This record gives sequence, structure tokens and C-alpha cells, in this order.
Amino acid sequence: MRKIKHPKIGEYVLLTKWRDKDPEDPWCLTFLEYYFEAVDGFFYKGEENERLYNHCFRLTKEEGHEWMENSK
Repeated sequence: MRKIKHPKIGEYVLLTKWRDKDPEDPWCLTFLEYYFEAVDGFFYKGEENERLYNHCFRLTKEEGHEWMENSK
């Protein structure tokens, strides 16, 4: 899993509020709907999620499955 600034729309990603990827903080495993750059950084939005997140990480399906298992 690695942090990216310019993901492809529709890419499977982990979106987080903070860069430390703490499972107790707001996060979302989703397909990227859109992102934009503002004065204070990048913002990312996933499909079927109204929240904007500050950090985006590219991951594989296996990493996503592992993330879901470890966050329970």
C-alpha cells in the first residue's frame, strides 16, 4: 500500500483522514469517484460516500481484504 496524489478515477483505494492509517480514525475502502487540489492540499471522494478525505493510498484487493479483517 502506498500513498498517491494523482490516482485514476475508479481505482480501488483506501481513503483516510490522517496519513498514519489508524483504523480508529475516519477511513473508507472504495473506488475513487473524484479528487481535487485546494489551497490546503488534496481532497478525495469515494463512491457512495459523501465525506472528503485528505489522504489516498493505492492498494490491491488482498490488501483491502486484510485491512477489513484487521479493523474489526
